[in-house]
Amino acid sequence: RSFIGASSSDAFRGANSSGTNLFNVTSAGLLGIPNLPAFDARGSGTQSFSGTAALQVVVLSSAHVNNGSDFNTTTGKFTCPVAGIYCFFASVTTTDVATGVEAFIINENSSATIARVISYGDSYDQGVMIGIDDCSASDVISLQAINNNNTSFSLDRTRCNFGGVLLGATSVV
Repeated sequence: RSFIGASSSDAFRGANSSGTNLFNVTSAGLLGIPNLPAFDARGSGTQSFSGTAALQVVVLSSAHVNNGSDFNTTTGKFTCPVAGIYCFFASVTTTDVATGVEAFIINENSSATIARVISYGDSYDQGVMIGIDDCSASDVISLQAINNNNTSFSLDRTRCNFGGVLLGATSVV
C-alpha cells in the first residue's frame, strides 16, 4: 500500500501506507528524496604513512553528512546500501614535501579504482578527484593513499574529505 498525490506544499508526493514521505516534488519543481544515501566525511589531525609501498585507508572520522548512516567513521569506509550508480569525490592534502603521493577511491569488493590522483608538489599540496561507479549492494568504498617513492609522508585530515551520493538505484532490494 502507498499514497500518491499532492499536499499543501508538494505538487506531487509518494508515501508509504503509514504516511512516511518516500519522495516529493515541490511546487517549484524540486525533487526531494529523504532516504537518498549520501555522505561527506572530514577529519582532524594528521595521518602518517610509512615509507613502504602499501596502500593505506585514509580514515576521516567526522561525517558532516551521513544520510542513511552507511559511512563508518571508525573505518573510514562507505558501504553501498543498494545496487546503483554512485558518484564519489575526495581530496587529500599533504603536510610536508612528499613527491609521488597517490590517492585512490577504491571499490574494495571488486578491487576497481573509481578515481585516482597523484601529487608531485610542495607542502600542503592538494589532490582532488571524482568518479562514478556502478556498485552492487554491500560494496565497500574507501579512500586510500600510498607514496610511490617509498618515502614517509603525512596527510592533514582537516584539509581532506571523502564523500558520495547515489545517483540512481539499479535494482530494488
